[in-house]
Amino acid sequence: MLLFLHGFLGCKEDWNPVLEFLGKGVAIDLPLYETDMAEAILKQVGPIETVIGYSAGGRIALEMKSLFPETIGKVIAISAHPGLTDEGERLKRLKRDQVWIDSLKNESFSTFLEKWYAQPLFKTLRSSQAFESMLERRKLGDPAGWAHFLQHHSLGKKPTPRYFSNTICIYGSEDLKYAALYRKLRCFQVKNCGHTVHLEQPKACANILEELIHDDN
Repeated sequence: MLLFLHGFLGCKEDWNPVLEFLGKGVAIDLPLYETDMAEAILKQVGPIETVIGYSAGGRIALEMKSLFPETIGKVIAISAHPGLTDEGERLKRLKRDQVWIDSLKNESFSTFLEKWYAQPLFKTLRSSQAFESMLERRKLGDPAGWAHFLQHHSLGKKPTPRYFSNTICIYGSEDLKYAALYRKLRCFQVKNCGHTVHLEQPKACANILEELIHDDN
């Protein structure tokens, strides 16, 4: 199976542009209320030959491979943080995520979305043709579910995943933070995009994925 996992606030439809170019693969919605996310996904879909995940979905893909190395094959992580090793950084991330959780619980979802996508990380996305349609999909999301997800799957709570020889990372050329994070990993760059590679440059993303899926290394 070729499985696609969306990121925080996302949905399976985020992958449609990539899947149209690629012509294969299955995207699922993350089971937001599961605390054992990796196990829940594996029970849902069975053994996976290649799992491709964006951002939080990429972190889940890395976690799945770490926990079930014999059942999960290749992992391709797109703009997914490789993990925090410093305890101070973990605490900072937990505090920051708690602010977002409080916003999800206490403010309107539209206000939350406005704040979330105002972050510098999404600068190139905001100016892309994909932004408006993506935002409309986001408004249909479940804020309570995303608060639960962030409560249990914050980067600050997760151990650094194990990296295997068939673990590959993809990042956008304008995403300088992730270019730095990936410098010691096996990685590929997609030009003319930032963090949301699959939304900003779906064809270029699909072309790289096509090569990597069939690469035996």
